Amino acid sequence: MKNFKLVLVATAVTFFSFTSKAQNQNDDTPVKRPRWYSEKGYWVVESTLQSPENATVYFYTNANQLIYSEKVTGTVLNTRKHRVLVKLKRATEKVIGEWESRPVTLAQGQLRLFVDKKNNS
Repeated sequence: MKNFKLVLVATAVTFFSFTSKAQNQNDDTPVKRPRWYSEKGYWVVESTLQSPENATVYFYTNANQLIYSEKVTGTVLNTRKHRVLVKLKRATEKVIGEWESRPVTLAQGQLRLFVDKKNNS
């Protein structure tokens, strides 16, 4: 009899915990995105371990259409740093903004988004 009561209590606790989680998932609260998240599109950084200072950044729309790519030389794009992520978000929004004004794929490296400001003034 003791085991039956224990099983009954455990079943009730499990049932109520699942129903309370189901109710929390139906909230209409907006999803909080990180500051570096762009609603317009996304980017992909491609580099090698042998030469991390040479990378290519590809910019895509949310429809997975490649609209621009740029080669970055002399700078390591460490995508673990918040500052780099915010710069990539700004670059994404700039590229997509230009693409929306004239929807033609931009030439590679035309915008020069990642030029070192100190050396190339």
